[in-house]
Amino acid sequence: MFILYLYFLLHITLFTGHLLLQLKTGLPPMKLQPTIVHLMLTKSIGFILRNLVGNILLFVPFGFLIPIIFLSTQKKPGIEATAVIILGLLTTLTIEILQRFVALRIFDIDDIILNTIGVIIGYLIYRLSKLLIMRGFKTKEEC
Repeated sequence: MFILYLYFLLHITLFTGHLLLQLKTGLPPMKLQPTIVHLMLTKSIGFILRNLVGNILLFVPFGFLIPIIFLSTQKKPGIEATAVIILGLLTTLTIEILQRFVALRIFDIDDIILNTIGVIIGYLIYRLSKLLIMRGFKTKEEC
């Protein structure tokens, strides 16, 4: 499941329409000013919402699956949450840096922020699911 998600993630973020990495001769500038400002001035609200929601949803599975696969032995939720968020941040940062070298893609600070929000939401869904499952087991034991 996680391998399929990673394939989808890399396909969407790095190889959209291109299967070959193409080094650009002139790198595009890094966009440290949020894209949302530009979008608000030039695009429709539908396009803006798709960009915002899409970037968040893209990393929700990451925040949900990482603790299941790699951190299931971790007993302290605070340490687990920090590890998931840092790993998510490093992953999205790596993707954004790689996009500077892939044709037609740019480094965008908005993507890093929105992707990290997606990781946090995914992790919160994981914690809620784990809590509900544990309560279900306790209820069955009481019967």
